[in-house]
Amino acid sequence: MYEYNAEVTRVVDADTFDAVVDLGFFIKVSYRFRVRNYDAPETWRPTSDAELEHGKRATEYAKTLLNKPIRIKSFGIGIYGRFSADVTLFDGRDYVAVMKDFGFSKLDNYDLADNSGPSSSPSPSPFTEAGYISSDGKLDLKADVNNVSFSASDSYTIWRWL
Repeated sequence: MYEYNAEVTRVVDADTFDAVVDLGFFIKVSYRFRVRNYDAPETWRPTSDAELEHGKRATEYAKTLLNKPIRIKSFGIGIYGRFSADVTLFDGRDYVAVMKDFGFSKLDNYDLADNSGPSSSPSPSPFTEAGYISSDGKLDLKADVNNVSFSASDSYTIWRWL
């Protein structure tokens, strides 16, 4: 296993991305990676409209997390012929932990009659329990961080201020 700095060039979906990897000595290469130990809701061949919507939301949130340099730990070629990697975000957080905390893991069962999203959320995140995520799955967060107030009413913009 090797660790590298990388910049994401394309988020395919929440568990697959393309990145330019800095190998050192002024050598950079582009590869497609699949995130280890994480299965995102599908955007390609989803089992239902609910899974597709969940997958789109997960992908959009992934784009906000992966829009800055990351650190990858490569584990060689894995499933689907992509490099398998652990991802550490620019601020030191584990990508998989963040995605799971926000409810963006693939569910075992989607309500096929409901096109609005997953039928039940995965294990509740601290944000859901604190009332920051509304019943429709949108983020409703108001905070005062170092006397700088912000308000995000959309799940796609939560971490852009970091």
